Amino acid sequence: MGRTGLTGAMLSPSLNLRYLKLLAKGERFLGFAPDMFQLGGDFVVDKQGTLVFAHRMRNNGDRADTGKLLDEVARVAHGV
Repeated sequence: MGRTGLTGAMLSPSLNLRYLKLLAKGERFLGFAPDMFQLGGDFVVDKQGTLVFAHRMRNNGDRADTGKLLDEVARVAHGV
């Protein structure tokens, strides 16, 4: 995983758009993360412990496509 700077942590258009959509749906802001510059990701690991899907974030608003993530989880659950 990597780290981002101020632009990726707070000034990212994708991140701000994501928050605006959540706020418009009635979600409330839960505050800032302890380390806003630490990037994360989305991962799927199979039953043998093998990493079968990885999406490493480029900025705090960059998440894996939900459909792709769910497809990978289903694939692993069915042993495909």
